[in-house]
Amino acid sequence: MQNKRIPVYLKILALLIDGIIIYLSFYLAYWLRFYSGYMIPDKGIPSLPLYTQAFGVITLVSLLVFKITGLYILKDRFSLDEFPDILKAVTVSAVIVMAVTFLYRQFTFSRIVLLMGWFINIIIISIWRAAFSRFRRYLKYKLSGVKKVLIVGAGRLAKEIYQIVKSDQQVEYKIVGLVNYPKIERKDWDEFENIPVFEGIENLGEIIQKLQINEIIMTKLPEASGQMLDIITKAEKAGVEFKIIPDVLGLITTRSNLDNIFGLPVLTLKKIQLRGVNAFFKRCLDIIIATIILAIIALPMIIIAVIIKLDSPGPVFYRHSRMGYKGNKFMFLKFRSMVADADDRLKDVLKMNERKGPVFKMKADPRITKFGKFIRHYSLDELPQFINVLIGDMSIVGPRPQVLWEASHYDEWAKRRLMVLPGITGLWQVSGRSNLSYEEMIKLDIYYIENWSVWLDIEIILQTVPTVLFARGAY
Repeated sequence: MQNKRIPVYLKILALLIDGIIIYLSFYLAYWLRFYSGYMIPDKGIPSLPLYTQAFGVITLVSLLVFKITGLYILKDRFSLDEFPDILKAVTVSAVIVMAVTFLYRQFTFSRIVLLMGWFINIIIISIWRAAFSRFRRYLKYKLSGVKKVLIVGAGRLAKEIYQIVKSDQQVEYKIVGLVNYPKIERKDWDEFENIPVFEGIENLGEIIQKLQINEIIMTKLPEASGQMLDIITKAEKAGVEFKIIPDVLGLITTRSNLDNIFGLPVLTLKKIQLRGVNAFFKRCLDIIIATIILAIIALPMIIIAVIIKLDSPGPVFYRHSRMGYKGNKFMFLKFRSMVADADDRLKDVLKMNERKGPVFKMKADPRITKFGKFIRHYSLDELPQFINVLIGDMSIVGPRPQVLWEASHYDEWAKRRLMVLPGITGLWQVSGRSNLSYEEMIKLDIYYIENWSVWLDIEIILQTVPTVLFARGAY
């Protein structure tokens, strides 16, 4: 079995490069402030040796905070969940230096240098960490080969995992076996394409050895706790990594607190955060961001509008009634990327739908115009939605606004998507876009609603940029 521990030399490498970046970022800020010529120092140029000593203190403190916040527990994939920790580390370091210089009156640290160094640091550290994560994945894949995975628990969730692992983005994983537990009808696991299926968990140890399993993914919890402990014990003895991917219960417990009542442990569900002051704060940010973006993209939008007019007859904008917050209807704006009578022709192509569930998606939709194909590929058709944000019908980040006929098929669980304003981008848009199943889209939207935070919005916005530039899952 392959070793799962991160090599110590990689942690040391991460620490050294973090330190170099932190130090050089503040050195660059010093140069920009006093030597670049962009900002004229009004009190002369301060001594460089004193500043280099301060940069050293900032570097050491930052690395210490990085360690405390767990940034050297290196993960297989870089997640922008690390962004708040990076921000926290650099900010705390800067505050400590400000406090020290305030007490040490003989040296005054430039606040402009501190602010610029703080900003440069956050950007470069985040980029470097993302690149380092990709390098580790590549190195791990080259040295260890494909990770053989055994799924325990046949059913809908097992099928979703299988489809995700089959995608090109998961080349380091391979599903080599399925344990049919609890036992279900054969027709429900026929689509697992020549993968051996084992009945029950009694012979799990033998299965692990026979297939040389590296990782077990469990999607269905046993009814008896003793069986669960037995599975975990067998995995540990074989040196196999064990993971549980929860279904609906997992979505709920991600927003739960461990509490006690009457001396007994209980899970208490936290209140959904996107309410009251938080909703007001998010709305203020939406207005500010949408105003700035519309000012920047005004000229490109005019150019796109002219090309649409020249490319095919019909209006520039596509206006369509969508369902939004609390089930209220609103007029959804996009640049028109299809022929003018596309909605009337929908019934002619519905039979060619490539997506399961109450949603229509088709790669080679004959209704799409030549220029429409281009703007859809790079999501340029979505730009007018910033107008929807200003009006108050949409948010920058949130669940996708739904076509009325799709929303009419919602069950009570899916209707939870209507508890917040729909968004231009969201979790499922940065997690596969058109490649995701209907169930996966619902699940991601509900996860967003139940786990909203400012940092989650920032993460989604930052992930949207490469998703759009590389047109992942767009058609």
